[in-house]
Order: sequence, then structure tokens, then C-alpha cells
Amino acid sequence: MEHHARESEASPELGDGRAASTPASERKKRVKTRGKVHSVLAAEGLSGNTWITDIGGPPNLSPSPKLDWKYSLLEMARLMEMEEESGFVLGVGAGPFHVLGMNSEPMPNLSYRGEEVTNSTHYAKIDKQGGCVCEKISSRDYGLMANLFGSDGCPGKVLKVMAKIRTGGMNFTEAIQKAFQAEYGERTVQFGRSFCHQEG
Repeated sequence: MEHHARESEASPELGDGRAASTPASERKKRVKTRGKVHSVLAAEGLSGNTWITDIGGPPNLSPSPKLDWKYSLLEMARLMEMEEESGFVLGVGAGPFHVLGMNSEPMPNLSYRGEEVTNSTHYAKIDKQGGCVCEKISSRDYGLMANLFGSDGCPGKVLKVMAKIRTGGMNFTEAIQKAFQAEYGERTVQFGRSFCHQEG
């Protein structure tokens, strides 16, 4: 497992210094909202003692899935050397197949303070009709691989990126990556982020 620490002066968050993302079930309600969009993260923000870590990877999928590779978000927080008293983990990865009985993609979103854990993690899967389903999951596990961002979960200075329409061939993430590449060149830059998709 690799982990890299970098204290950020600015982390991409939205609104009043709190990161935000909108579940599909709430999207219509939020589309008409103007002004601040309240956070649905498990913490107040993304800042404070930030960490980036990559766990597992594509080799765990080939030539066949290595089903013994199972991970715990809380255990990963410990291995990332995050604060024992409190912390926040956000990211993407492969879902807890041993819990759901199928392949899925989780959106880890978990904070802890002592023994109290706030788990706002969701996962996406393909249903029998070929459609996409996104639901909340109580499990703190995942499998095979993950890219995780850890922090104290505090409000702080942020980079706010707003977009309304696509003007070129790149998607939203690619456009952000190109902007960072233009600014930092060959330097390695890592950052945690959360998106608020209000419509479209």
C-alpha cells in the first residue's frame, strides 16, 4: 500500500467551505435551490492533516478477481496514520462484494470521533434491467481496490470550481486535471475533492 501526505492550503470544496455532493434522490429538490448547498458529507469539510492513499489495484482483478482482498475503511484510516481520536475518509473503489454478493462501486464517506462513526457511504450497481442504482450502505468494508482521501474533516480554504456547459472535448475531471498540469508542470499534485451535481 502506498500513502503520501501533503498538507494543503486549499482543498476543492464547495459553498461556505464545506464540501457538497447531491444524491440522485435529492437532485430535483436541490436543483431549484439557490445560494448555499448544504454538505451531505460525513464531516464538516475536507481540511486538516490531509492524506492520499491507493490500495490494491487492477492486478486484483486479473486474470480473475482475488476475492480474499477485503478491506475496512477504519483499518485503512489507522494504516494511513490518521488521528486516532477523529478523522474523515472519502473516496472511490470497488464495493464490498462479500456483503452485497455482486460487483459494485462504492463512494466511501465516513467520519469517526472516538467510538462514534458516521457512515454516509453510498454504492452504485447495475440492476437486472441494465439501469444504474445508487443506494446507501451501512457496511464499512470494500474490496479489491480503492483511492482514499483522509483528513481531520475540518472546514478550511477551498478551491471552488463551477461549470454549466461543456465547451470542448474534455469532461469535467479532465479539464481540472489539465488546469493543474498547466500550473504545476511535472510536479506531482494530489488533492481531495467532492462534486455537487445539481442538474443534467
